[in-house]
Amino acid sequence: MGLKIIDMTTSYAGPTASMYLADLGADVIKVERPGVGDEARGLGARRSWGNASAWFASANRNKRSVVVNLRDPRGRAALRRLIGSADVFMENLNPGKLATLGIDYETISAEYPRVIYCAMSGFGLNGPGPGTARLRPGRAGSLRDHVGDRCPRRLAAARFPPRYPT
Repeated sequence: MGLKIIDMTTSYAGPTASMYLADLGADVIKVERPGVGDEARGLGARRSWGNASAWFASANRNKRSVVVNLRDPRGRAALRRLIGSADVFMENLNPGKLATLGIDYETISAEYPRVIYCAMSGFGLNGPGPGTARLRPGRAGSLRDHVGDRCPRRLAAARFPPRYPT
């Protein structure tokens, strides 16, 4: 029997990692918020995937999904039961919120020592903030070369030489 993974990741790195595990046969259960689901549902164009963007449909293939209201104590209890029944728990959420909800590493590892706790963060758990793709170029300083007095230019834009009279 394969691994059972509880996936509370969003954005890019987490869903991609759990997608690969699902592709390899793991039983991945995606946990989403009531009403809106994962924020990636709204990224990009929506075509024939109902309420999901192409990115969301691709990154969450081969996964099951469950809606859990973490603001409700019954929802938190249900999530903890799911985590306790799993081999791996994946998250990339705010560490402060995780502690408030009782699903931080210290709490989960004490209650379920056999569960592998996988926390992902763009800048680490104690870094300056979230590590989204939009923030990295700015923090790295690469945008200063591409933003002048006018609107920002694309980083991958090709530059053609000026035309010379023939």
